[in-house]
Amino acid sequence: MAMNIRGIDKFSLIDYPGKIACIIFIGGCNFRCPYCHNPHLVLAPSTQPRISENSFLKFLDSRKNKIDGVVISGGEPTLRKDLPQFAVKIKERGFLVKLDTNGSNPEKAAEMIEKQCVDAFGIDYKGTIENYPELTGCDNDAREKVAETIRACAVSGLFLEIRTTVHKRYLSFEKLEKMRLELDNLGVQDWILQQFHPAELIDQSLNAEDTYSDSELANFAKNLRKTRARGVKGRFIA
Repeated sequence: MAMNIRGIDKFSLIDYPGKIACIIFIGGCNFRCPYCHNPHLVLAPSTQPRISENSFLKFLDSRKNKIDGVVISGGEPTLRKDLPQFAVKIKERGFLVKLDTNGSNPEKAAEMIEKQCVDAFGIDYKGTIENYPELTGCDNDAREKVAETIRACAVSGLFLEIRTTVHKRYLSFEKLEKMRLELDNLGVQDWILQQFHPAELIDQSLNAEDTYSDSELANFAKNLRKTRARGVKGRFIA
């Protein structure tokens, strides 16, 4: 199964913390998060230009000593059977690999850890146990799979970034408090609250609704343990 690369950002200073990276976007996803800002990758990936694996690897060869790593994002990369083999090819070229995932495929995450073809994880933790069906379009089993993935990554010793997009429609401070306790139980230290970003979304109605300001989000983080906030421009505000 080919990797189905449907986009590339050739340079990023924020998507792999502390590293200079490029980002590739894999088409297809098993979640339907209303605030997803890559709806074309989720709903209609075939509408986006396809980048062959060979073309991308040739691009990487030209970026040696210019970038540190590759962020594999989506969509949802773990839906692709050949993800570990693809990551090995990146590692063999001397680049770090960060996997951005919704966490719904713990078996694939465990395989990548075992094969030592990943250096960092970014996992989206959508909401409380009760929130998951509303926020993903999946049943509660999805949340249990995400929890399993987070546990495995937390004990792996690899860099782990857990982040949650916050919109007033779905997450109150009380729900965030509950999520903090859930993450404590999963062995997570650092947690990042991400500001909702108005854009082309799966649920466009969210753009017209009131949500929290950056200062409100920063205050939430201040009143939660081991939690930071990232503003609408992608920079930390608390």
